[in-house]
Amino acid sequence: MLARWAAVTTLTTLLASCGGGGGSAGAPLEPTAVVISTQPANQAVVSGQSASFSVVATGNGSLSYQWRLNGADVAGANAVNFTPQALETTQDNAQVSVRVSDIGGSRVSNAATLRVYSPTNLPAPTVTDFEANATEAVIDAAFGAHIATSNSILTPKGRLFVFLPASLSVPSRTQLVLNAAANNGLHAIGLAYPNDVVLDSACSGASDAACWGNAREEIRSGSNVSANVAVNEANAIEHRLLKALQYLVQTQPTRGWEQYLDNGTAVRWDRVRIAGHSQGGGHAAYIATKRPLDRACLFSSPADYDDVRQQPAAWLSATSATPASKLYGFSHQRDMVVGINKLQSIWSALGMAAFGGLTLIDDVPLSAYQGRHMLYTDRPVVGGISGQSYHGAPVVDLLTPIDSVSGLPAYWPIWQYACFL
Repeated sequence: MLARWAAVTTLTTLLASCGGGGGSAGAPLEPTAVVISTQPANQAVVSGQSASFSVVATGNGSLSYQWRLNGADVAGANAVNFTPQALETTQDNAQVSVRVSDIGGSRVSNAATLRVYSPTNLPAPTVTDFEANATEAVIDAAFGAHIATSNSILTPKGRLFVFLPASLSVPSRTQLVLNAAANNGLHAIGLAYPNDVVLDSACSGASDAACWGNAREEIRSGSNVSANVAVNEANAIEHRLLKALQYLVQTQPTRGWEQYLDNGTAVRWDRVRIAGHSQGGGHAAYIATKRPLDRACLFSSPADYDDVRQQPAAWLSATSATPASKLYGFSHQRDMVVGINKLQSIWSALGMAAFGGLTLIDDVPLSAYQGRHMLYTDRPVVGGISGQSYHGAPVVDLLTPIDSVSGLPAYWPIWQYACFL
């Protein structure tokens, strides 16, 4: 399935088109002052992902680089870093090295091994659920348990995927996407937060154009700015995330959670990818306007439409800390909770239309929606045909269709494209 939609020239093709590299690994080709102090490291990824190799070397004067795969030069791979894209299982166990040259000659690095796993044969990720008030006693446990997920067999991407569930929902209902994040090399947290107020109902027909933005601000930060919700700082999304990370650093000290904190006291937002469904997706988009995120993924969301003024809610057009190039939306054509036409206008207000219009992703290769940010499906849903089912189908476990051949969620490719690459 993944091979069908991967839209990049394979490394096998690159090998066939390139000449030999010459020289044996680790041996000088000519007298040279090149010293390789940090060799390329082994990498392990899931198919569809990229790998990242680097080298640290010194020499006489400026250095040049030529990366090699299985002993053959790769055309155009002449930087200090080498990042082959859209890898396939046919490249599993490839040997990657680099020839570093100065004015006196060249030296070839040791070879690193590239492992490329199929998502169907990965071992299960490590999943930990923990009560929100275990991270700090003043946090309310009423909204469900947090879930932390990671897969140690893969080379970490250094990115944290945070998922915010819909109104009245809990993280355990979206375990599939959390596992998919971990199986793409990300650390993942399903975050429980105060979502007991349905914001679309609370702000429907509101005379105050700031209703949606104020409610989301209070849920984000705990600032007392909304008459429709009552969330203090301890229970706000950002504080809950900080405390969850601190808890994981303490309880799982070898799993790398510390890289998402600045001196252990603040979230490193530039390494965070926030996603969410329905109300949670609206919060993800709102946080993106306030924080410089690495990415935001909006499932069937946001729903913030000002019916009084017949336009998207005011906050959606505000200056954003995260550029629209890092926002991706995914919904169902027959969603009756947030209609696709209304959602298109909301995504456009966020600037996502700059990358093309609504794009159907069903049964097409990646090239069909490469570079697009407003994506939708029309697949049949699991568990009924109500508008609510279509609303949840893009990401909710009980509603997401499963591919009959691979056993993976049918939306694995689009999740990977929009949220994990």
